[in-house]
Amino acid sequence: MKSFQWVNIKRGKGALIAFIACTVFVVSCGKEEMNMGNGAASVKVNLQGVQTGTSSLVKVGSTNLKGQQSESAVQQVAVPFDDTYQLVATLVPASNGNGLTKLAATTVDRDPLPAGVQYRVVVYDQETGAYVADKVYSAGAPNPEPFGLFTGKTYTFVSYSVRSNSTVPAVDPAQSLSVAKLTSISGDADFMYDVTSNVQLTSGDNSLDIILKHQFSQINTVLDASAVGVITAIAARIEPHRSKVDVKLQNGAITYGAVASAGKTVSFPTGANTSTSAATIVCSPAVTNGKFTISSATIGGTARTTPLVLEGLKITPGVRYTMELKLKKPDGIDIGGLTWAPGNLVYNPTTGVYSFAANQAVFGNYWPLNSLFPVSASRPVDRSRGSTTYTTGTDPCTKVQSNGGNWKTPSRAELEKLTGGEQFNIIYWPRSEATYNGVRGIYFGTTSQPAVADQDKYLFLPVAGYIGQDGRSTVSSAHADEGSYWTTTSSGGENFWRMNFNLQSTSNYNTNYFPQGHSIRCVKAN
Repeated sequence: MKSFQWVNIKRGKGALIAFIACTVFVVSCGKEEMNMGNGAASVKVNLQGVQTGTSSLVKVGSTNLKGQQSESAVQQVAVPFDDTYQLVATLVPASNGNGLTKLAATTVDRDPLPAGVQYRVVVYDQETGAYVADKVYSAGAPNPEPFGLFTGKTYTFVSYSVRSNSTVPAVDPAQSLSVAKLTSISGDADFMYDVTSNVQLTSGDNSLDIILKHQFSQINTVLDASAVGVITAIAARIEPHRSKVDVKLQNGAITYGAVASAGKTVSFPTGANTSTSAATIVCSPAVTNGKFTISSATIGGTARTTPLVLEGLKITPGVRYTMELKLKKPDGIDIGGLTWAPGNLVYNPTTGVYSFAANQAVFGNYWPLNSLFPVSASRPVDRSRGSTTYTTGTDPCTKVQSNGGNWKTPSRAELEKLTGGEQFNIIYWPRSEATYNGVRGIYFGTTSQPAVADQDKYLFLPVAGYIGQDGRSTVSSAHADEGSYWTTTSSGGENFWRMNFNLQSTSNYNTNYFPQGHSIRCVKAN
């Protein structure tokens, strides 16, 4: 009695495992398929699942999507929603089960194809390119019908699906592999594709493993409006989106059709403080200028009809993303290309918590440079406070966990983005007119006194004074009419640059002895 052995055809270019099998049985034949006998081979198709975003990153403009794509960078943009809140959008690529998707990951993120979804497998003679046979399968169906093929020939197997239970695009048997293509595939379909080339069969039973791969992007959008109220209506879309594509079967290369003028609609359920959209299929070549637009929304009883546009999104075909949208008060004040804290730095010695003053008019504490503790009644100015060497470990701003964290004491260069250089290019000097809740100081970002409701649209530094004499723990009258803010930039020796100003005249940057107590207005580290 002749023995037989199952043979598994490994996927990939030139993949081949051949073992001799001696068994004979009869299978049903398609076009150019044959009954099993000498020189005949049976090929059983095993669907291994659907893979998302785990191979090398495709370059912008590429249309060859045969390989699966990958993305690793988390993208974040923010735009004002109203006078109080901003909308922060975070675009996160899918995880492969071990953090964010990795380039050339050895473990893949696979999902099963839902039961009943149809997929088609097409066989071509690789030498001649001629069509041989094709079959339509349903995911989860038992005993899929095998292909009856020849030994001694080399084949290419093409598999695809549009995630439908009732239809899967047909192929034209008259077209050879080099020209065969699927035409007018809907950009709204979840098109999946796989190709296995250079397949040689042994006599008897063979097994072909296929893994379908998403060719369009998928974006799940989560809107968190819990800080504002119930979402009662919202209309949103993603751009760009293509309405149709053609797909070359030989390698999966995509030819994109016209851009859909309305983009791709994102549908949200309403009636709650948070809402998660169904997965949105986005059909587009790789872009770095993707847009998410909320054309109108009613949240917390307030209707917004002016479009809210999040721009500059990088979207790569084949990658699954989660778009996290959150309405929140800003972490700080954006000006000069940086985000500044909404108040001076304060420290609570009872709780050990570092935070920011309740508003921009509050003076906050007075800090030696490079010290985790401010000057106080029990810690007067003394050279034992602070350090002549700046480190993040002794920067009190780095200890602030509120307002998104990631704060630091600014450098002189960062403050100069607001002030200009030595002679200051201050937009609006304090003197007698610039105030925040009656406290005098400097505004950045406006040329006139803001209305009370608009004060926090701009950066305000109060004239808080400073502690400048050895042994002092409070502001003396000699320094009460100045604002003085540390930078981390050394001027040499034991001195560091500070930015200071007063109510009488324009000042500039000058140096000061590191143990003395000055205000600190933190800035985001990046």
